[in-house]
Amino acid sequence: MSILTKTFPTPLLTPAEIAAVITTLHRLANYDKRRRLWRNLLATFELVTCCGMNTTDLVFCNVGQVRVGARPFHIQLIDRIAPLDWCDLVAQDIDEHVRYRRAEGAADTDRLIVSQRTTGNGSSRSLGHAVTALQIRRFYATACRKGGIGGERGALHLGLNSFLDMAIAAGINREAVRNALGLRMPGEREGNTRSVVFRLDVLDMQKQDYHDKLMGDLCPKVYRNRIGKALGLPTVAGGE
Repeated sequence: MSILTKTFPTPLLTPAEIAAVITTLHRLANYDKRRRLWRNLLATFELVTCCGMNTTDLVFCNVGQVRVGARPFHIQLIDRIAPLDWCDLVAQDIDEHVRYRRAEGAADTDRLIVSQRTTGNGSSRSLGHAVTALQIRRFYATACRKGGIGGERGALHLGLNSFLDMAIAAGINREAVRNALGLRMPGEREGNTRSVVFRLDVLDMQKQDYHDKLMGDLCPKVYRNRIGKALGLPTVAGGE
């Protein structure tokens, strides 16, 4: 981790810290009674630090946007594609989260990440309420605390920049990382060392030629599980 570390007064997350959070949440999501909470925290943390999704992406992401059967495995956002095949374990976790939401009765238009609150009447509306940006940031901070990362280092924007730093360090092409984030890369704007990434204009995803190029840039086989290896996470059976 060296590309952005000196840019922030608060250190970015290291691969070992990211792996520790994921490992802790895995244990809680599989064995604790509050399964929805831990699944929400795990999905939020992984989609930020391993896929580059920001607060707005997570608030508005629907179950149907996760292309479970697609190759490569990805999430279709409004302005870009979030690759899931850069980490095999994350791809498996998000696949399981989608199955969990489907089992609750979620349709394609229901949110991927929802609140803990339910109507309690057993209807489809008992599967959770849409979350706010504040709740997403709290989910992320709580996930960090469970993995031993507290204070300012549990801020979501640091997770995004940790993803950027780690992906480049893992050998993923800078343009592919930029596309995954939907952001400008460091150095494209002078005079701001605190915020090193900036939103681009919304892209027209109706253009099939652009879509095909983006998929090609993001998901060449050479990037398969690059982040997973950087984190030292186990390779999922069946992965290339």
